[in-house]
Amino acid sequence: QFYAGAMSSTAGDDRYLAGAQDNGTQYFTSAGMNNTNEVTGGDGAFIHIDQDNSNVQISSYVYNYYWITSNNWGTNTTKQIGSSQGRFINPTDYDSDANILYGCYAAGQYSYVSGVGSGNTTGARSVSAFAGAQVSCVGVSPNVANRVYFGLDNGDVVRVDNANTSSFSASVVRAGTG
Repeated sequence: QFYAGAMSSTAGDDRYLAGAQDNGTQYFTSAGMNNTNEVTGGDGAFIHIDQDNSNVQISSYVYNYYWITSNNWGTNTTKQIGSSQGRFINPTDYDSDANILYGCYAAGQYSYVSGVGSGNTTGARSVSAFAGAQVSCVGVSPNVANRVYFGLDNGDVVRVDNANTSSFSASVVRAGTG
């Protein structure tokens, strides 16, 4: 069973990633029904291919454990943010313009990996607008730079502007029912 899939944005490029339950991250390199390569093992989960540079790809395992490649899986770097922080299958989204991966961390916090493909700096930020709730869904805005929407386990949706900095602002854009 696949949790998530990602594909190259380059026309005619047949590179796809798929995070598979108990079967790692599968890498498709040709069109049609063909064999895949398992680029990372364990539970594959949310995965991403940079839309500006398809050689930069992200595979995730459980919680905040990631593999990042900048050379099409010739080599990769592992990054872990906290030991068991986040969710078992941790929701993430990737900002290809800013090269930042956002995800769930602890209650009231989101995680990030900035400089994906180069520096891979990790951290977490506390957000008072989360009101102690935990992230259950992440969506990077395709229209506004450095804006990220976080769905929370209390039903709220919080918009975080300048999410790429410690000077972010956050506001509830949809209040949940608890």
